[in-house]
Amino acid sequence: MTELVAAGFWRRLAAHFLDCLVGFGAWLLGSMWLLIGVWELRGAPSDLREIFVLALAVPAFAVVLHLAYHVLMLVACGQTLGKMAVGVIVASW
Repeated sequence: MTELVAAGFWRRLAAHFLDCLVGFGAWLLGSMWLLIGVWELRGAPSDLREIFVLALAVPAFAVVLHLAYHVLMLVACGQTLGKMAVGVIVASW
């Protein structure tokens, strides 16, 4: 059996940075589709209430996307894409 060695700070930081890039790209595309879809169905927001709702929907979408990415990747693969790229494996001691 191979001995497990804890990943260092810089490898973990690199994995986190790559995960942030993946998440930001997905959030950017998803938010654009969300806003374009809302504007297409309802037209551009005209009053302050509609603007406020959209301003809350975009960050809420980011939180849901972030949680879903980490949970689904860890359950399905045991690693996120960033961890895969730098060779960090999540293991129980």
